[in-house]
Amino acid sequence: MRAGHRIPILLVLLLIAAPVSGLVVAPNDTSSDGSETLQVDGFVTTKFATVGTEVSVHANVRGADSSNTLVTADILHYRDLDPLDRFNGASPSSPPVIVDTIALTSQGVDEFDSSTTVWMGTYTVPVTASGGVYGASVTAQSGNLLATDDPSQISEIFGAEVSKVLQSIDDTWDIANPTADIAEEFTDLQDIVMNNGGWDQFVEDACRGSGALGSQALWNEMIDASRDENQYNMSAGADFLEELMLFLESDDSAASVGFVVAVLTYLDQFPIPRVMNDFQDIPPYLAEFDLIENFTRFEGTGDFEAAYDAMTATGEWDNITTALDNLANNQRQFESVQTLMRNIAVLSISDHPEAIAEGLGAFIDPLLDEDFDNMTAFQRFLIRFVEMADRLEETDIQDTDGDDIPDRIVWEYEKVLDTPEGQAWTAKMQSDHPHVNTAFSAFNTLPENILNIVIDSTQDPAWNVTGEVLADFGEWLGHFSDGPAMDDFSSTYDEGNSTHLMNLDDDMESIPDFMTFEHNMYTPMIGINLDVWNSDETHPNSINFGVTQSNGQQRYSVNLEKVSDDSDDQCWDWDCERYVGVLEIPVFKDQMWEFDDILDELKDSGVIRDSEGEDRFEMEMELLSLPMIVQMGLEGNDEIFTVSALGVLVESPQQSLMGEDITIRSQVYNGVGPVEGAEVEVAVLRISPQAGFDLLNDNGLIGSEDDDEDDDDEDDEDYTFYCDNGIEIPDYEQYKINNEENDCGDWSDETPYETYYPCDDGNGGVEFYNLNNDNFDCDDESDEGVTWFDSAYVNIETKYECEDGSDAVSEYSLNNGWDDCDDGSDEQADAEDNLDKIENLTVSFNGDGDFDEDDDGTDDHCYMFDVDVFDGDGNELFNDYVMMSYWGSGGVDLGAYDGIFRKWSVEGTLLQYPALVDGAPTSCDDIVFDADDVTDESIERSFEGELKRVIRDMSWYFEEDDGELAGIRGDVYYDSVWGDDENYNVLIMIVDGNETGPSYTSFEQMDYDVGEDDYNTGFELDMADLDPGYYCIHVDLRNMDDTVVDAISTSTDENCFTIEEEEEDEASDLELSPELIDSIFTDGPFEVFTTVELNTDENGEAVLTITPSKPGTYVSIVQAKAPHQSYDTLTGLGGSISVVTNGSLSVSGMDHVADFSGFPVYSVDTEPGAVHAITITPSMLDNVYNEDGEFSVCWAYTPLRFDPFFPDISNESWGDGDSDCIEFQDGDTSRTSEIRVAAMGAFGMIVIKDGEIWPRGMHAGFILASPEELVLNGDLGPGQTTNIALADATAERIIAIAAPEMGLDPALIDVPTVSDQLYDVIKSEVMSWHAFENGVACDNAEYGLECTEGNTKYSDEDLDPMSLIQDLLADMNSIAWGEGSSADLRLPVLSSPVDDYTILSVAQVGTGDDAYITSALHIEEAVPNPEPPQAKTMTVSFSPADPRPGDTVQVLVVDKDSGSPIEGMSVTLMNGPNIVASEISGSDGTADFTIIEGTLQFRVSGGLYVPTSLILIVSPSGIEVDGDEQLPVDSDGDGVLDAEDAFPNDSQESVDTDGDGVGDNADVFPDDPNESADSDGDGIGDNADSEGISAMVAGAAIGVLVFVIIGVAGAIMFLSRSGNDDMPEAVDYAAAAGGWSEPPMSAPGGGKPSPTLTGQMRDGYEVVEYPDGSGSWWWRDPNTGNWNEWT
Repeated sequence: MRAGHRIPILLVLLLIAAPVSGLVVAPNDTSSDGSETLQVDGFVTTKFATVGTEVSVHANVRGADSSNTLVTADILHYRDLDPLDRFNGASPSSPPVIVDTIALTSQGVDEFDSSTTVWMGTYTVPVTASGGVYGASVTAQSGNLLATDDPSQISEIFGAEVSKVLQSIDDTWDIANPTADIAEEFTDLQDIVMNNGGWDQFVEDACRGSGALGSQALWNEMIDASRDENQYNMSAGADFLEELMLFLESDDSAASVGFVVAVLTYLDQFPIPRVMNDFQDIPPYLAEFDLIENFTRFEGTGDFEAAYDAMTATGEWDNITTALDNLANNQRQFESVQTLMRNIAVLSISDHPEAIAEGLGAFIDPLLDEDFDNMTAFQRFLIRFVEMADRLEETDIQDTDGDDIPDRIVWEYEKVLDTPEGQAWTAKMQSDHPHVNTAFSAFNTLPENILNIVIDSTQDPAWNVTGEVLADFGEWLGHFSDGPAMDDFSSTYDEGNSTHLMNLDDDMESIPDFMTFEHNMYTPMIGINLDVWNSDETHPNSINFGVTQSNGQQRYSVNLEKVSDDSDDQCWDWDCERYVGVLEIPVFKDQMWEFDDILDELKDSGVIRDSEGEDRFEMEMELLSLPMIVQMGLEGNDEIFTVSALGVLVESPQQSLMGEDITIRSQVYNGVGPVEGAEVEVAVLRISPQAGFDLLNDNGLIGSEDDDEDDDDEDDEDYTFYCDNGIEIPDYEQYKINNEENDCGDWSDETPYETYYPCDDGNGGVEFYNLNNDNFDCDDESDEGVTWFDSAYVNIETKYECEDGSDAVSEYSLNNGWDDCDDGSDEQADAEDNLDKIENLTVSFNGDGDFDEDDDGTDDHCYMFDVDVFDGDGNELFNDYVMMSYWGSGGVDLGAYDGIFRKWSVEGTLLQYPALVDGAPTSCDDIVFDADDVTDESIERSFEGELKRVIRDMSWYFEEDDGELAGIRGDVYYDSVWGDDENYNVLIMIVDGNETGPSYTSFEQMDYDVGEDDYNTGFELDMADLDPGYYCIHVDLRNMDDTVVDAISTSTDENCFTIEEEEEDEASDLELSPELIDSIFTDGPFEVFTTVELNTDENGEAVLTITPSKPGTYVSIVQAKAPHQSYDTLTGLGGSISVVTNGSLSVSGMDHVADFSGFPVYSVDTEPGAVHAITITPSMLDNVYNEDGEFSVCWAYTPLRFDPFFPDISNESWGDGDSDCIEFQDGDTSRTSEIRVAAMGAFGMIVIKDGEIWPRGMHAGFILASPEELVLNGDLGPGQTTNIALADATAERIIAIAAPEMGLDPALIDVPTVSDQLYDVIKSEVMSWHAFENGVACDNAEYGLECTEGNTKYSDEDLDPMSLIQDLLADMNSIAWGEGSSADLRLPVLSSPVDDYTILSVAQVGTGDDAYITSALHIEEAVPNPEPPQAKTMTVSFSPADPRPGDTVQVLVVDKDSGSPIEGMSVTLMNGPNIVASEISGSDGTADFTIIEGTLQFRVSGGLYVPTSLILIVSPSGIEVDGDEQLPVDSDGDGVLDAEDAFPNDSQESVDTDGDGVGDNADVFPDDPNESADSDGDGIGDNADSEGISAMVAGAAIGVLVFVIIGVAGAIMFLSRSGNDDMPEAVDYAAAAGGWSEPPMSAPGGGKPSPTLTGQMRDGYEVVEYPDGSGSWWWRDPNTGNWNEWT
């Protein structure tokens, strides 16, 4: 597109930015003043349905007056969306079709949510439905508010926003696309040459002309002069010109131009998608450009082309592309996947890819190696151009207009042409061959022209618009995804300006705005966590924070409450308080909201002060409600359901032997019966685990068990701590060992006297803090009166020496207002800096002793610490006695601290001696201690600690990259961090593990600064360059003058590791080959055994026979497609499984009485609870025996229990499971086992040889003990209900299930009922408004939300689970459940109509203590439905006959055939999108509503009835029906409309066949217009009797009548023979459609029958000939009620 079109397209681009969400129906509607909001959440619980079944449609409504609310649901059919596509996440390419509208009725207020009303409606899937993906669009209306929950509305919004971007890009590309103009530059150059003889002639003219003044001579003079260093020194330009000519006369010149133009044209026409569905057009377009074909035009690509052709010739590439095409077209999926995998695998080990790579390398290598002699012309041309580009000087690039964009680039070859020699050659060309100069001129300006085209394109204003659209979309997507405001925010302090500022990203000016959405299903809830630091600890109880609408009209806020001090969620800093809360924004409009400036709020409240730099805040916000992008996925499935219109039953033997054929019988049917002519695709998959194991083992890909015998099988070391009493402390709780707590309960996890005090009697112990606490914790009271050395500490005491030297005072004495120094120097302003600081070491001890043992007020004992104090290197610092004070303490000053050692230890005891002097009690202070006087001594104890920061330990681990050791990560941990305000540096090194220090060879090292508050330092070390060897990790902790103050030694192996020499892989005997790869797919564990396409016969059957190739599981997957009158196909899926083994197992001693879905059912003549003997007979290959000549048959038996349904039956009555393995030796034919049988149980047997993984034989089935016989009252078949009961006993409770004898019928798994219940649970417990809000509260208690447990439908304490299950079973097809003597068994409409069914049952007989359980069995042949579901017709009439706006109208709905009123029909009246009425017909078939003025859409639908639809035009003057028809009225209420009622006011009469004015009901002679009564009952009408008509006249009349009848019959026969089409033959619509089908939705036609016209039913469809006798037949669309011409 060119410039002339830019202005209108720019206008379009600007319009693209208009909002789109307002154009899509929304589940919320808010009044104009914002005071009211109506919300609807519609959902369908029946996720899978079949034709003729009911679908439950629900709605939750909020914000409405239920008495003034109407709710309807449009039923949608997504005709272009396949159910499997839906599961794959595909979206429909076109809008759905509305096939029905139903009314929902209020079920009252939600029991658990008083703000929500619950609505429910039922949609019955028409018998003529084609199946597929359906949905419900639920609309609620209350007053002027209208809200609609649609399945695709959020996706539509997202798609529309994406489309705005795509359309902007596409339109801009149309305006500013440079590719076409660039391509034109190349084609113009090529045209100049081609119009003058081509490239070869161009070179001939330019530099091959003969003669002294020929072009060759002049060319050579120019080239030689340019190469001369002493003349022009422009060899690069000359070389380029020379190589240019060689290139132009090569084939590469045309290839280059062709390649460039092809790529540019391809890009110019690229189909940039404008909407989401356009992306499907891209893959076909990508496939149109053959890159290989274009590349191989160049010289030097022959090897590449040959290799590619060789690969294609093998079929590998073609097979891959064919498989990809099949997958894209949904054809032969399984086979295509296998083909793809096999050919890719073969390709990966073939030499073709390598050859292709080598071919490509052969083209590229000369360029990389600068091998000029072996380069192609094109390659040499590129090299010369690069060399010339390197010679560009700054003056060569000219910018004449100063826009920093080159307007002219002067290449060196142009300078060559400007030399005198070059000018001579140019003049020659101008005179002889001017096209050469023209071509050179175009070539000279080619780079500049291309550059200008590109620059013009990028500077086009359209890109600015697109950029704005992209920016807007990015912002919108942020809100749609989670909200850009959901982040962490904090403050920072600007010391220069003494003010607090918001700490924001560079692109932020404030907290980003928040966006609410009209289509949001949930109230936006934002969790806020605000931490505020105030150095004065001044914090309010709450802080208000909120949002304001961008226009300032609305505001919502929350009081963030201060977290209590006893909460685990509090802020733990002393000057910090945490505030939490949830901000709700109950707005459902597309609006932007501005957050409060939290910093200003905190400043205004005085919590953060600009004068205090330590004040600050941190705030976290998170969206607690679901983001829109998550809702899009949930809501997209909420209202969707799938309908199946075709059944597929697949039969194959449950188990089979190798060598025996397997017959796979597929039956396709619908609700009427078998479907003939259906296309059936059968894919058989083989799954053979044993074959895969053998293949890998045989080819050395896995080893045998013997190969592993030499492996290191040493178990991981067990770090579990085993207490003496048997209790275990797991390895992850090792911190509990020696933690001074009795975790074992017997103190065995602690060390006596070190971590606890043991009682003297050996029974238990006590914690140290419980010693001498005046309570006897030991049974022997030995924990009281104990002499105990409790603790010892070495500390650095900092003091300041007074200026006069008289004393030294502590730091707390400085400037405290008291003269602690005699000269008062401790109170001077700069005392801390002026006074000399002294660091002294002090030792303090604590102990426990009983000074006054007899409590007489005088000392009985004194105590003395006997201690040794050492530094970290073991040097003794102190060894003496220290008296213990009455307070239990003692201490000593060790003198000045040298600042060198950091660790210390203390050893010692506490000594007791008498408080006596000369035998008299004396104060301990007055006694001179003598060691000989000691009367008691404590246990000797030792203590250790640190004075300053030291390394406590280190943890580390290896990091791997693609299985290779890449580095080490770890942490260094410190002790005594508190109180040490120095800064340090830690150096971590990988050193030679054989070095002992103190200096080490470092192979890799990192150093990190350690702050005064750091308790650990994380580190990373690179290992990539380490050679094999032994290494250790060494750590040095250094102070700021680089003195090592602590280190982790490498003297132990704890922090060491070895890098092993890489061992070369031993040569493997395995050689991958295409044959081996192919065998993996044909002989390996998985194979698509076959894929066959068949057609069903007249019985709806398609049969396939296969011969298994290997033992394993053979899975048959069958897809059936049947033709449909209105749509392409009806589709159904089915499947079966057959197990194939080399041997078989049989069982005797039981009667094989039936099969249940292919599993045998056995009966034993043994009462439940008794022992029964069975005989097992294997038939195995000889190689089944092990080396001892034995093999085992293992069996298992488990009773089938139904405890919840039979509460009177004891637990023992159900029986117990059992299992055993029986050894068979060579010569054994059978063995006997005993089973204690239950009423009903499952039994299985298997033979697995040692070392194999697949059974040699297996068998499974059911065992019934003395089963009763069942009797059925009624036929068993599709859509039919039969009553089942015990034949010879009376049941109290009974449960039964039916299944085909062979094969699995998918329809018998009552998916509609199960899915209805499951989705109701999901919706009620997770996704409903109430459940979601309660879930948010329970999951986010830290925000102060209140969680209510058991406050949902299925978590209610009053819910009876058994009642729920029983109700579910009562609704399920194919399962019968009843509390009584019998139960109803109903088969689904789409169950098999021709199979034999087995019914298994368990029943309770008797009650109380006399109750017992019994099994029962019955086999019944299915009976096709004698009355298959057919569409019914109804009559709808209005009263009054001519209502006016404001009148109350009553609608009567009756069955057309019976005249009976129909209850439960949806009656809806719509005025455009607005609901005028939404009612359900009552038991009398009526529904009332008030009619309004306007054009209204009236519809009645429900059940299997053909809907009735009318367009009513209501005005003050009356009512009209669109199509000039009369309003259907039934004045006498007899079910016959007045327009068709001969007696509209007589409810007893409606037909007068003979037209004599007497209704047929009262007319004795309804076909005789002259007679209506026979008073004397003689068979002669009263009129004839009274006139005395003679027999002759009567006979003549009869003769005439007979003549007329014969004449009419003859005419009919004549017309039939003459082929007259005026009289239609009966049409078998079902057969014509290939089965039970749906007629076309519309057909062309002239005059249309009125919707009120009633036709006749044929094959399930209502048809009519209109006009009467015209031969034009019409059918009524069951979805719309309109007539469509049958074509």
